[in-house]
Amino acid sequence: MRFGLFFAFQNPPHSGTPDHESYRDMLRCLPRAEELGYTTAVTASHHVQPDSWCPSPLVAMAGAAAVTEQMRVGTAVLLVPLYAPLKLAEDVAVLDNLSGGRVVLGVAPGYVSEEFAAHGIARAERVARLEESLDLMQLAWGAGSFSCDGRFFSV
Repeated sequence: MRFGLFFAFQNPPHSGTPDHESYRDMLRCLPRAEELGYTTAVTASHHVQPDSWCPSPLVAMAGAAAVTEQMRVGTAVLLVPLYAPLKLAEDVAVLDNLSGGRVVLGVAPGYVSEEFAAHGIARAERVARLEESLDLMQLAWGAGSFSCDGRFFSV
């Protein structure tokens, strides 16, 4: 059996704890967790939420990669429809290089209406955007040049 850690970085309003403490706590605990045999550290993301869910999981996991050596790092849930897929493919590739190939990429279409409204994306398009984005990202990670002329994205 393997064990991993999940970080949401939630911090309820009026908690009296600065938001940066959740991130610092993760960075402080991960080296010891790795020594104890934990194999994975992941985070989820939400956007424009009052309880400080992590809006930038790849940035947070870059910090996790920097303080660990073998632990896999990544996203339990990355809300792919809220991103430009080519940029997302690049960012995931950089994180994978920084971590030495230890990235775990968990994705989802999302569901919170306010997140889609804040990003100017129709919630009804979330599944189609997820599928097209994943196809484009796989092309970007392949060898050689590529092109994509989809419903939402042209590269």
